[in-house]
Amino acid sequence: MIPMAAISESFKKYATFSGRASRLEFWWFIAFLCFGLVVCEVIDTSLASEIKIVGGIFSLVTTIPLGAVHCRRLHDIGKSGWWLILLIMLPIVGWMLYYLWLCRRGSEQENRFGAVPTIKEKNRRQFLLPFIAQFILFGIYIGLITWQAMDIIEQKQEFTQQLVDHCKENVPERLAMYRDALCGCVVEQSFVVAQEAPGALKGDVARVKLDPIIEHCASQVIKGNTDAVPVSPTTSNSPTHNMQNTPQSMGSTPEPVPAIPSQSAIDKTNSVETMKDAPLTADERYMIQNRFIQNCTTQFAHMVSVPQRIRNLCGCLSTDLLKNSTNTELRHFQSSGAIPSHVHASVQSCADKLR
Repeated sequence: MIPMAAISESFKKYATFSGRASRLEFWWFIAFLCFGLVVCEVIDTSLASEIKIVGGIFSLVTTIPLGAVHCRRLHDIGKSGWWLILLIMLPIVGWMLYYLWLCRRGSEQENRFGAVPTIKEKNRRQFLLPFIAQFILFGIYIGLITWQAMDIIEQKQEFTQQLVDHCKENVPERLAMYRDALCGCVVEQSFVVAQEAPGALKGDVARVKLDPIIEHCASQVIKGNTDAVPVSPTTSNSPTHNMQNTPQSMGSTPEPVPAIPSQSAIDKTNSVETMKDAPLTADERYMIQNRFIQNCTTQFAHMVSVPQRIRNLCGCLSTDLLKNSTNTELRHFQSSGAIPSHVHASVQSCADKLR
């Protein structure tokens, strides 16, 4: 059979760049390569491996005979094999010319590159069969790659949603204010450290592998407080937003952020500082910080039009509250809601940091 003879001839001349190859021999070998790519893609997909091992081996094995048969095909039409490199380096025009050359019928007589190939076509239909077959097979190969890529995207979306749902169910109550930032960190870290293909972390496997990631992200949020929450750009036409996001280099004066309404603030010079300043537990500090952020967010809701900016501002102020207040002042705030005076003074500085 001509197809088997053409493929066999190409492999017999595995690294033979001299001599000639008819277009029948050339296109049957190209059709075989396209068929091989389809089969390898199916096998790699069934193995569910991110590295296409079978396809990679097949490509390595056939690279040299592919280059050799290209050179012999050019020799058959009287062209040097160096045209292969030259025309490939010329986008569009060079590729089109090269493709037309590959489809040309070779010389019927001996030329300077050798004798007439032994495998030659008797009529044009013999050439059209492998020519059309390689187009169909290559189209199937491209379709398989596209389908696999879309499947991976769909799996990643499903995997991401599973991660977010699992994270939201397991976020500690003390970190509820940072749920979005924490779950975003979990998704990012999961794709970095997960060895499985997307969608493989399900059920009990998810809990075993994701719970340590949640703990890691929680520690990052605790360590950085509100620094773990990114300031996202929000589009708004309100005068407050436009004033807050105007670059300082344009000479505009940013709108001052309104101070937190006074709530019987205590001063550090007050006698309360002489009381016993017992250490606070970690849970107490988290409860104090969450209460402050909730109160601050509620008070600023009618003053600032950008919710994300309010959350970040209140987060910055809560950091100042925990960092610069004594334990006695924090306990007093927890019981009465009285905000230390130094927190009021930090409103504008926090606004400047977040601008």
